[in-house]
Amino acid sequence: MKLNEIRAKGVKELHKILDEKKEALFMAKLKLSLGQLPKTSDIKNTRRAIATMLTVLKEKETKEAKEINEPKVTKVKKVTKVKKETKHAAK
Repeated sequence: MKLNEIRAKGVKELHKILDEKKEALFMAKLKLSLGQLPKTSDIKNTRRAIATMLTVLKEKETKEAKEINEPKVTKVKKVTKVKKETKHAAK
């Protein structure tokens, strides 16, 4: 799956696909231990796909959290400090 395709999917759909990918990774590791896995690169590709999906999920969750917790923007007046002049009395 391409990154654009993953980003286009909803959160629930990504969780479903993520579960499927985790199951596929488990099965690939099992086949590897039994010596039945013809391409060991399948494990690497599945792990990368899982990582990509987790990254996109995290991006979507933080984006939603920011939209919910985003305070209203108000203008803040800039306060400047005024130096007090001191008079020294000559004695």
